[in-house]
Amino acid sequence: MTKKELDYKFIIRQVLLLIVVFFQNGCKSDSKNVKDLEAFMGDKNIQVIIQHAQSYKVDVMNGIYSVFFISKPTLEVKFELSIEEKRQIVEKFYSLDLPNLLPEKEEVLHIEDECFIMPKIYTYLSVKGDSLTRQIEIDTSCDDFSQFNADKANRIKSFLDYVSKIIYEKPQVKNAPESDIFYL
Repeated sequence: MTKKELDYKFIIRQVLLLIVVFFQNGCKSDSKNVKDLEAFMGDKNIQVIIQHAQSYKVDVMNGIYSVFFISKPTLEVKFELSIEEKRQIVEKFYSLDLPNLLPEKEEVLHIEDECFIMPKIYTYLSVKGDSLTRQIEIDTSCDDFSQFNADKANRIKSFLDYVSKIIYEKPQVKNAPESDIFYL
């Protein structure tokens, strides 16, 4: 072999080695975060909080529906879920495989949409388990998501709809005053 061919083979090997090292490092996660996420996913005693923009917040498992106002203090309305309703909500959360959508670290996962409506009015789904809080942010009034985000968005929206049907049927919530915060 000529020197040029040897140099060429050496360069190819070096590039392949760099690619292998890159993929190995890219696929590794912080082991503490992986363990935390595994512990979180195994926790069936999750806390679910849903906040609709700056207007409403529902602490699902603790039974508190908060209504926010511009010039008045927040109104907290108590409601009760049965043990069966709580179990069904947790089962729905897991059956939609939502734990696998949650970020590994305590950060917000933003589900990007392709709607051009402004302002964006986001709904925040916060889930807490084993002292870790994960949050997903989604525009629930949008149905236009990229192919990459469509499945995630549909699963999240399905869960939010499921929980909302249960919560908004409670007389205390149904009869609560509406927020005076509006969006243009």
